[in-house]
Amino acid sequence: MLISKQTPKEEVLKIFEKTKQNFEHCKFSSGYVLEEEIKEIAEFLKLDEQELREKCLDSTERFGKKIFRIKQDKKTLKLDKEEVELPHGKCIFYDERFGCLLNEKRPLFCKLSNHPLLAKDLIEWFDLNFIIDSEDPTTLREWQVYLDINKDVIPGGKLEEVVPKEKLNKIINNKIISKSQLKIERLKEEANKILRGDWNEHSHR
Repeated sequence: MLISKQTPKEEVLKIFEKTKQNFEHCKFSSGYVLEEEIKEIAEFLKLDEQELREKCLDSTERFGKKIFRIKQDKKTLKLDKEEVELPHGKCIFYDERFGCLLNEKRPLFCKLSNHPLLAKDLIEWFDLNFIIDSEDPTTLREWQVYLDINKDVIPGGKLEEVVPKEKLNKIINNKIISKSQLKIERLKEEANKILRGDWNEHSHR
């Protein structure tokens, strides 16, 4: 089945339902949780939403967008008499005997990322529909970095397909810039003043 950005969620879930799932991803990583999934997972675990966030989720970023991720059971490694935490570990809801303890309440990302053949396409579908924001220059720039590495993105995933041409041109020309980029531009300006010999102006700031 050809998956594109426009593939309806119902069709994507049918792919999941028809395919025998493995839990390879769960053994060394964990899935992202959308805001709208938190209530249902909390009810399944008999926790309130705040408890779920504190006990089971980490706040992180994906393509510059803030999102929750299920905590991982990270191991430590002893190096030079110091305990160093490894960057990845198995999902806290993964059990070697039973698989995912959340069962049918698994987050959408978890279902897609464990598909044995289509995981890459399904994760791109997830990112394009739930993470990448055509109004957010930061997510768009980070998505462009991804595209520079992955040329065979699913249909609808190219930057010019995500963003209207006029807005895309503004982003490319840096007419829309993030706060961090603005700070860099100001630092560059200060450095150029020093190189030009504007010492007095610089020293009185």
